[in-house]
Amino acid sequence: MQTIELDDAHFETISQKTHNLFWLDFWGEECDACETVSSWIEHLPARFADQITIGKINVYQNKGLIKRFAVTRIPTFLFLAEGQEKHRQTAQLSETDLHHLLDSLLEKATQLEIE
Repeated sequence: MQTIELDDAHFETISQKTHNLFWLDFWGEECDACETVSSWIEHLPARFADQITIGKINVYQNKGLIKRFAVTRIPTFLFLAEGQEKHRQTAQLSETDLHHLLDSLLEKATQLEIE
C-alpha cells in the first residue's frame, strides 16, 4: 500500500501526481482511534494496493491543510478523486465497514471513468 507523509509545503505537488483514489488520513499523536486506523492501513487487503494512495497528515504539524480542508476532529478521512472531495468520514467505523467504504468509493470512481 502506498502511504505518503504529507505536509503543508508538499501537498499540491504530491496530490497532482496521484491518479488513484487519494485517501487523506488526518491523525494526531495520543489519538487511540488514529492508532487503530494506522494498524488497519498497514494490513489493508492487496486488492486496494494499486487503486488507493494514502496521504497521512499530522494535524499538529500541518495547520494549513487543517484549515484548507476544515478538519475539526481526528481521525478524519477525506477521499479525493481528480482533486475533488468525494467522501468525508469523521465518525468511527469498523475495519469491515472501512473495507466496504473503500470498495464503494472505488466502484464509483470506476463508473465515472467509464462514462
